[in-house]
Amino acid sequence: VKSTTKTDGFYSTSSSFVDVTGMSLSFTANDSSNKLIIMYYVHVSGQFWNYGNVLTRLRKDSTSLAFSTHGSTLNSTTQMNLYSNNANNTNGNVACNMCITEHTPGDTSSHTYKVQARLEATGDFHINGDNYHSSGTIARASTSGITIMEYAA
Repeated sequence: VKSTTKTDGFYSTSSSFVDVTGMSLSFTANDSSNKLIIMYYVHVSGQFWNYGNVLTRLRKDSTSLAFSTHGSTLNSTTQMNLYSNNANNTNGNVACNMCITEHTPGDTSSHTYKVQARLEATGDFHINGDNYHSSGTIARASTSGITIMEYAA
């Protein structure tokens, strides 16, 4: 079992997926046929200038894990976490996204498992805190984390 907890804040205005600092783990399976259970939770808030979402995804090196192949443009996204409540300049509420997936790495090489996030609107988003105020401070800080557990198949 390996785990990390992110206690600091993260801020972005990116509409492309970016690595969330502090939300990655390197993991080497003991046996290539073993399975991993990977869990992550992310506390998110945002400020949008239109209706929007903050999207997160789990990656193994450069490959997305735990996503739908339903045909949506969001295929590589595990979940949508946060919604603004109107089309004005609005502060989104704090939301927590939890993702749990099972994965077979298929080898005993070291892999990096990480969480990425992006904004699906114009504005900004924050991880581990309410919106940054004009002073740059964070109100109501929280934590996020990622855990990997290995078990024999």
